[in-house]
Amino acid sequence: MTDAAYHRVCRDIFDSASNKQGVLEVDSFKPFMINIAKAAGEDPKLMEATKDAEWKILFSKFGGQGCELSWDVAWSAFKSNRTSAGV
Repeated sequence: MTDAAYHRVCRDIFDSASNKQGVLEVDSFKPFMINIAKAAGEDPKLMEATKDAEWKILFSKFGGQGCELSWDVAWSAFKSNRTSAGV
């Protein structure tokens, strides 16, 4: 997948999961990440089995401030992960 296509897929999933203010709330983070994994062709079974408390911790480590995550912070993390994975 090209960088442009990857950006578009991530952004489309983010937009469909975010609230009217354009931020992702902690409660939407798990389905958001599962949909990203599916779009990347990964098996989401492990993610689906993860407990909600662990998702809240991951959300804060991912860059969520308080209880919301902006597109810029999310994209920065995805872009960084893609580059470090050599994709």
